[in-house]
Amino acid sequence: MSRENGGRIIILVDAEGRSLGVGDKDLCHKGEGVLHAAFLVMAFSERNHLLLARRSANKPLWPGFWDGTIASHYGPGEDRVTRARDRMAEEIGFRCERVEPLFRFLYRAAYRDVGSEYELCDVYAARGVDVGRIAPDPGEISECRLLAPKDLAREASSRPADWAPWFQIALGKYAELFPDG
Repeated sequence: MSRENGGRIIILVDAEGRSLGVGDKDLCHKGEGVLHAAFLVMAFSERNHLLLARRSANKPLWPGFWDGTIASHYGPGEDRVTRARDRMAEEIGFRCERVEPLFRFLYRAAYRDVGSEYELCDVYAARGVDVGRIAPDPGEISECRLLAPKDLAREASSRPADWAPWFQIALGKYAELFPDG
């Protein structure tokens, strides 16, 4: 099982992304949640297909839901792009050096009566991922698959209940920025 951030401490932020200190990850996801910094990496193959990940059944929030390649949190003092690269290596077993920031968004979403996400989420693109070399951590990811951008939009809109809410938001923003995939 992976140990996110080398522990359970994450960065609390305001709506503009200014640090307000740190908090316990589990406590930040209780009730309506506490606003904290998070990120999503959307990893693309050489053919520009997105590597999707199904969240492990062990996840307390949105278990079994489809997501972008990885989603995680920053720890205190971490360089954000380096953290995204490192977390990719931890979750999918592949470290991609071609990681670029795309955009950021604020959202809140409740998962049943279990807890909530309340995050300022940075979204990154990782380019040139060799899917033949990935080795997903089963504590984080139960399965992966590649999907062409044109198929992804259609599938996500036809079955929205299968997708993590932050990924649905990121996918919409990505489509606005890159309408041709």
